[in-house]
Amino acid sequence: MLDEKYLDDQIILDLETEDENLNNKAFKYLYKHVYPLVYSFIRQRSGTKREADDTFQEAMIVLYENIKKKKFRGEARVSTYLYATVRNIWFSKLKKSKRMVHVEDMTMIENEDAKSNANEKFALIMQVLDEMGESCKTILKKYYFDHCSMNEIKIKMGFSSEESAKTQKYKCMQKLIAKINSNPALKKALKEYI
Repeated sequence: MLDEKYLDDQIILDLETEDENLNNKAFKYLYKHVYPLVYSFIRQRSGTKREADDTFQEAMIVLYENIKKKKFRGEARVSTYLYATVRNIWFSKLKKSKRMVHVEDMTMIENEDAKSNANEKFALIMQVLDEMGESCKTILKKYYFDHCSMNEIKIKMGFSSEESAKTQKYKCMQKLIAKINSNPALKKALKEYI
């Protein structure tokens, strides 16, 4: 089972090493956490599953080689870098195959970039929520994303009262705030998202 708190620094170390088991652990983690976004991105842009698989594989090779050559400096999260690499590869393939109409239309490209940035930041938020444990993740998602009332959360989560649900939500928010405050890059990304 993969560790949900697998950090970027550890992913980089595991990809730098010659140990195939550690390489595979990092690749499996990235596949589990980044590939679903990649698949969705490519399918929404006229791609097939096979093309999503191939593009993701190409991006993984680029990431791996750049880590090995020390070209990846960690200025972005590994998952963000991988996703951006996928986007670049996919848009290049679309342009070459002429499947993308009006590639030169800057408005469309800007819209794609804005959507992609929002998707990356949303993925970052989901990753942080994943690290908080199932109960906190569920409460915060239901309240902030599904717009459930505290009474609905009480019922869905099996709390004895609305007050209990509110108290748990407060504790989860404190945990989230501490996590955000301890990571300046995460804090910046979340401020831009919200």
